[in-house]
Amino acid sequence: MVTPSEEQFIHIATCISRLHSAIETLRAIKAAAPDNPLIAPAFRFALVEYVSPYTGADGQLKKYKLDHKYVPAEHLDLHNRIVSARHQVHAHSDLTIMNAKFKATGTRANPAAEVLGTHVDELKELSNIDQIISLVNDSIHNMYVDRDAQLQALNP
Repeated sequence: MVTPSEEQFIHIATCISRLHSAIETLRAIKAAAPDNPLIAPAFRFALVEYVSPYTGADGQLKKYKLDHKYVPAEHLDLHNRIVSARHQVHAHSDLTIMNAKFKATGTRANPAAEVLGTHVDELKELSNIDQIISLVNDSIHNMYVDRDAQLQALNP
């Protein structure tokens, strides 16, 4: 059984690992050819991976959720947009943002339907990839400060 301090350390180390995964994916996207068909799914994955530590994790002793104190103030608006996009678009299919409408267009013998709605640009933040990389990198740096302090306390 782990101690509360050990579990807290495991949590922050896991969060750092998730953010490293996100930043490596973002860097690979940036280096890829613009017509690479994997850019869109990789970008969505990177955003989900980045937000994951901020959404919560079940530990053996308690639930954890990464504090926003790790997000640099100059990136807070971008962070909030990414979190919102993760919840509404990338990890879930939130129909409320589509303003979707249903229209039956067929007959009983040949049923058909049409779904009309607002287009949701899943890659809206892709043009901000450099700022996202900076956000993730700066957040990782801030997390290392806490992780190192926790490690010091665990090794007197």
